[in-house]
Amino acid sequence: MAVTTIHKVVALIVAVCADLSLFYASGFVVIHSVLGHFAHLWLSAALRWSAVTGLTLLFLGDLSPLLIRFITAYSLLPAVFETGTRALYREESQCGPVADIRCWLMFAGASLGAALFWEIIIPDSDEEAGSQEQKQKQKSRVLFMRVLHLYKPDYPLLLGGFVFLSLAVICETFIPFYTGRVIDILGSHYQQTEFLTALLFMGLYSVGSSLGAGCRGGFLLCAISSYTCRIKVKLFGALTTQEIGFFEITKTGEITSRLSKDTTLMGETVCLNVNILLRTFIKTMGMIYLMMNLSWKLTFLVLMETPITGLIQNLYDTHYQRLSQEIQNSMAHTNDTANEAVFGIRVVRSFNSEKHEADRYDKGLLETHSLKTRRDTVRAVYLLARRLTGLGVQVFILYYGRLFIKMGQMTTGNLVSFIIYQLDLGDNIRMLTYIFGEMLNSVMAAGKVFEYIDRKPQISTDGKLKPDQLEGRISYCGLNFAYPSNPDKTVLQ
Repeated sequence: MAVTTIHKVVALIVAVCADLSLFYASGFVVIHSVLGHFAHLWLSAALRWSAVTGLTLLFLGDLSPLLIRFITAYSLLPAVFETGTRALYREESQCGPVADIRCWLMFAGASLGAALFWEIIIPDSDEEAGSQEQKQKQKSRVLFMRVLHLYKPDYPLLLGGFVFLSLAVICETFIPFYTGRVIDILGSHYQQTEFLTALLFMGLYSVGSSLGAGCRGGFLLCAISSYTCRIKVKLFGALTTQEIGFFEITKTGEITSRLSKDTTLMGETVCLNVNILLRTFIKTMGMIYLMMNLSWKLTFLVLMETPITGLIQNLYDTHYQRLSQEIQNSMAHTNDTANEAVFGIRVVRSFNSEKHEADRYDKGLLETHSLKTRRDTVRAVYLLARRLTGLGVQVFILYYGRLFIKMGQMTTGNLVSFIIYQLDLGDNIRMLTYIFGEMLNSVMAAGKVFEYIDRKPQISTDGKLKPDQLEGRISYCGLNFAYPSNPDKTVLQ
């Protein structure tokens, strides 16, 4: 049975009404007194999940993976949030004692954002399993693991580099924390001992960050240099064993390019991208940990920005790449028009069609200009949306930060440290979502190198047969010969 729009609307209305009824019923005092706080939370979550899932299956007949994730997160989020608040912070949230429509809307919005973020970062790819893009990603993963395996002799250098990387990131992460500490000391009752201690720790963390960054760079550069030398020798050895015909059909410039450029590129891009990935991941985890210590409520508020910016980024990438491809096609078509007119200028003159060719060229340029305008408009809207989203989050942080300072839950220095962390957190999360795909794309330069390394010579030179007595008589019978670059043309017959 085909699911129409009416079925979907009816299913949505019925599911919302049933869920709201269960949500408000969970706030009754009688249920709290009979079951207890945590028991009623998780029983309510199970009932809501069962009711919404059952009604959706009844009306729609099937559930998509996105809808299953949303319903699960939506049903369990209130219980998880309240349980975590009680267990970790010994507090009771405003949504705990009574059922409130504002809490219901907040949980629904957070669940929808989480489901969309999952869909953007890890989309379901069952329908595209056999597509060219999926095969390309699988090939990139195989190449990436092979490059890492060839780094095996340099694992001690990589380990040293990653140890100093961790040291540099940890020290760098603590600097804003002590910046806020200094502000608190200067803003309250000034004590010279505490002030000098905070400055000492800031100095030590700064020195540790600089020392770790320098040593990290030295270890990784040594590993890259060692890997590049080793892979060049391996590739050169494979090339010298090929048959002469291989050098007839392969250009010398292509071979030297693989030997000089691609070997260096595959070593640098993979190692440096792994370095960026680990550095960003460690820094992000450290920042979230310190932000949770400063204010877990503001941290959850900041993290709610992530799915929104991820959705905006995904929409922008889709439209921007499509328009960029159309611009390239339009420019190629316009260049073809100009080339046809220039190379066939005698024909153009003989038919007196100079104005017609100029109009064709002008039409192509106008089409390219229109596409560039649309592309730049999309980018302008994207930048505006990103800035407005970031501005909105900062306004909320300042508003709630002021309330927490008045209630004594934060200090001014803590708020300053939190804002410094928040400015970098969004960029780090976007980098994490971007760098993994970029890391897989960067190993494509290794594809041709491994193709040459794995190539078996078509003419084997490993034979050991020889006559007992060699005589100088040679006879040719049925000998045909053609060059590998043109096998259909017989040179000698």
